[in-house]
Amino acid sequence: MRPDRRLVLVAAGITALVAIAITVVVLADDGKDPSSVATAATTTSTTTSTTSSSSSSTSVSTVPPTSTVPSRPTTPSTAIPTTAPARCQPPAPGSDFDGFGATEIVIENGQGSRRSCVLTADTPAQQQQGLMRQQDLDGYDGMIFRFPTTEERSFWMRNTSIPLSIAFFDGGGAFVSATDMEPCGDSPECPGYPSRGAAKFALEVIRGQLPAVHATGGSRLIA
Repeated sequence: MRPDRRLVLVAAGITALVAIAITVVVLADDGKDPSSVATAATTTSTTTSTTSSSSSSTSVSTVPPTSTVPSRPTTPSTAIPTTAPARCQPPAPGSDFDGFGATEIVIENGQGSRRSCVLTADTPAQQQQGLMRQQDLDGYDGMIFRFPTTEERSFWMRNTSIPLSIAFFDGGGAFVSATDMEPCGDSPECPGYPSRGAAKFALEVIRGQLPAVHATGGSRLIA
């Protein structure tokens, strides 16, 4: 039995239409609409631009580089020095005390410590000379005699015209005794002024000036 060709043609046409319809539907589902693609591209471009701008913004720091950040100011020290160091220069060549030395000493008593600039008599010749035939101390606070041993000492004022006071200290710097001394001419009968205990150091000052340098009972020569 042969099929009717007209029906075949009609069926073929219907089949083709159905296939076209299915293709359109598939394309509608899976394909991308040109306008939507353009919109997506624009959105992507905008997002990229925004991201780039955001990245650029976060890369700029408002904090200066470490090398340019000023250091924190140092807090000044609140420590208060006890007494400013004395300027203590040795006697000038050709002066009355040329050949003697000079040093800064520190004497401590109940009122604190005191720095003084004094002449030094360390050698036997300097100790024999002392303040003989001097009219003043040339601005020094006194003269200190530094002996190599600790023993009882005795001073006199032969050929010394300046009234003096003397303080003795032992080998550890502890105060031993003190006394005032009267000027005496060129006489072997000038009285002596001994220490009241073993002493290694003796400090002579203008009479009455021992308290000014803190050389009083209970004091200590610490330098």
